[in-house]
Amino acid sequence: MNTTANTTVSTPAVVNAQPSLLERLGGNDVLEVVLEGFYFRLLCDEDLLEIFDGIDTAWLKVHQHKFLTLAFNSADLSGKAVGKHIARGHARLWAKGLSERHFDLVVEHLVEALLEMDTEQSLMDDVVAVVRPLRTVFEENALKHRQQQQASSNSKIASTSNVTAVPNTQTKRDSATGSAAKKSTKKRSSSVSKSVFSMFNARTN
Repeated sequence: MNTTANTTVSTPAVVNAQPSLLERLGGNDVLEVVLEGFYFRLLCDEDLLEIFDGIDTAWLKVHQHKFLTLAFNSADLSGKAVGKHIARGHARLWAKGLSERHFDLVVEHLVEALLEMDTEQSLMDDVVAVVRPLRTVFEENALKHRQQQQASSNSKIASTSNVTAVPNTQTKRDSATGSAAKKSTKKRSSSVSKSVFSMFNARTN
């Protein structure tokens, strides 16, 4: 009797890859429009002018494009490597007072640029959730720079105090030399007076 073996053919499960945040927003074309609005808002904000003053605007635009592309492609921005990169890349701006306050303003302008494109609230929430971890980087580096400035200021004050407290040995040496010179002058004057007196006595006698 012939028997037919039952065989089960397993097929690989189809994994539906989740679209990136950039794809959900509409792709690169939408990103370009969002970037224009975002960039315009940054340069019109008086509270950010003190930070961006003197910065090459072309560089700023390229920088923002790279950042948004990275963020919207669902990159993990909470890693230490990202934090170190931002800290180094913004070195000049920490000296200008860059802080978490400016970060909040930048995120606010990003949300406004997205609103202008009629972006869904859920997508905007996701965008904010992606960039939010970076706030700690700005907060920590701003604090670190303020502490360095305070330490430098205290060091200068201490240095000035030490200079004031050190006795002026040169002045003492000059004073001692002056006193010795005066004594020597007095001795010479006394000797001359005695000589003149002796000469006067010799003539009168």
